[in-house]
Amino acid sequence: MACLFEGEKHDAPDVPIRPQAPQGCCNTPARAVATATLGPLIITERTIAQTRTVYVNTWGGSYTAAQDAAFFKPFTAATGIQVRTVTPVSYGKIKAQVQTKAYEFDMTSVNSTQWMRAEREGLAEPIDWTVVKRDMLPPKLGRGQ
Repeated sequence: MACLFEGEKHDAPDVPIRPQAPQGCCNTPARAVATATLGPLIITERTIAQTRTVYVNTWGGSYTAAQDAAFFKPFTAATGIQVRTVTPVSYGKIKAQVQTKAYEFDMTSVNSTQWMRAEREGLAEPIDWTVVKRDMLPPKLGRGQ
């Protein structure tokens, strides 16, 4: 799955690269102790991503199952970021969360009617086109402001 965000790098190796010790400076037991001590400190971008979770508000049932197969699992495989779903979608709940700034999820799935209503009521945030890659969106989407 291609990343929609500029500057994101998700091609980090799964296996961290360990620095090589100079030849003859350490014996085998010392290397084992050093590896056991320093090994957990070797962190890659993918390792950091695996500690993050994004929460998506979705409709539930077969709709969520389809989203999981088409989007969420490939996204997790590509980035290491886990996707957790929160169901069901409720416009009233979305509105209350925006107004109180107490969020239960990071993004939501809404239909076009709910989206237009959210924009009209000032609930929708503008898309930052310096971050989102327009060319990665389906045709007719992301072409406007």
